[in-house]
Amino acid sequence: MLSQSGKSVQAKKFVEIDGLSRAVKHGEDFLKVLHDVHFYANQGEIVSIVGPSGCGKSTFLNILAGLDQPDSGTVLISGIESDDLLGNVGYMQQKDLLLPWRNVLSNVILGLEIQGIPKKVARLRASEFMEDFGLSGFENDYPHSLSGGMRQRAAFLRTMLTDRTVFLLDEPFSSLDALNRASLQQWLLGLLSGFWNKTIVMVTHDVEEALFLSDRVYVMSPRPGTIQKVVDCPFVKPRNRDIVNTPDFIEIKSDILSHLLGEGSHA
Repeated sequence: MLSQSGKSVQAKKFVEIDGLSRAVKHGEDFLKVLHDVHFYANQGEIVSIVGPSGCGKSTFLNILAGLDQPDSGTVLISGIESDDLLGNVGYMQQKDLLLPWRNVLSNVILGLEIQGIPKKVARLRASEFMEDFGLSGFENDYPHSLSGGMRQRAAFLRTMLTDRTVFLLDEPFSSLDALNRASLQQWLLGLLSGFWNKTIVMVTHDVEEALFLSDRVYVMSPRPGTIQKVVDCPFVKPRNRDIVNTPDFIEIKSDILSHLLGEGSHA
């Protein structure tokens, strides 16, 4: 990264993980879930983690969110250590978790209400972004009447309104059909390249999704999960769906899949 003077400037790391390990109680024994994980995300980056089911990806996010604690290693997010992370990181889990008895506007301001923001102020703040999130005109609708994509956008807005510097996304598009998923991926890239320039750590099973959205992809091994490969995504932004059909994209995707299927070098 270069400054205006042309001199090299080191990017600011908002997420720094060194030597993270975690084991959980399993019957009479302990099950190693994560082992010696090293990871970082710079300011404004989207960084994805892919890996087989059960490799510890969700446990990793829970630790970053402050919902769980590591057995060893260091976790720093925006300079905050793991003991104090709870409530300081935005976290969107797989399900949208919209409350069925609240309309859209009341749902998206829930995080602000929990922070102690007066409801009137929270509603005004949320209303500024309804159009950007494709929710304008649906403020008074209830979750059961929304499409899956609209529910996800509402959940995104609720998360983003908490205004954290780092956001964690756990399989945010897994419940959607392929067309909706592709549409929301493109929408998210556009959103994050504008006003919402946040640092994103995302877990996904979809290698194509990870490559399309991310600046860097971490490939995790089977349990106990450790990082077996790191891929810098060479695709310039802004991006569109055409890149998924390019030879470079297909080659990188194939290489990641070979590692996930146990055919790679495990470098």
